[in-house]
Amino acid sequence: MAIAGAFRHGQAAAIAPFEYSALAWALVLDWAFWQATPDAWTPGGGALIVASGLWLARIEVPRPAAIRIG
Repeated sequence: MAIAGAFRHGQAAAIAPFEYSALAWALVLDWAFWQATPDAWTPGGGALIVASGLWLARIEVPRPAAIRIG
């Protein structure tokens, strides 16, 4: 709920890294409580999620208007 509130009040590009840290926290807590390790598809899926989110945050950043010459 805190992450959702942060997205409501802040810029997505600044908050996205904290959202992606949830993937790492889930892996750590899963291992700590149940000694479960992810299969081979999990890191690939996580990398795809992180890459697509960072790409989206990058293209959504407002750009300054181009300066017209002449």
